[in-house]
Amino acid sequence: AAKHQAPQVDIKLALTAQAHHALRFTIKAQDDGLLDHAVVYVNGHKQHYLPSDGRRLETSVELSPEAGSNRIAVYVEDDQGHRTRGLAWVLGELDAEDPPVAEQVDEAAPAE
Repeated sequence: AAKHQAPQVDIKLALTAQAHHALRFTIKAQDDGLLDHAVVYVNGHKQHYLPSDGRRLETSVELSPEAGSNRIAVYVEDDQGHRTRGLAWVLGELDAEDPPVAEQVDEAAPAE
């Protein structure tokens, strides 16, 4: 039998929605089995719970970053209990006219 793999997760900043310094993120996850859910945390605070019952999950969420560095963490869990964490960092400059900057940490490490 093939070994069941942990889910994959990808976080992207959509540069189209920056009114009032709210940022829209696209979250995509996929699994070789069935995804159960994803949870989005901003700076350690739970912001969104995203249920799923398929092999793929694609959604967008709107977040309001604080001034300075913001840590966006997305935990994805499949129906076998395997968890993967995706991380992105957003630099929020609430007083500046420059748009916020987002950087995704490349490796999505399986969560322990």
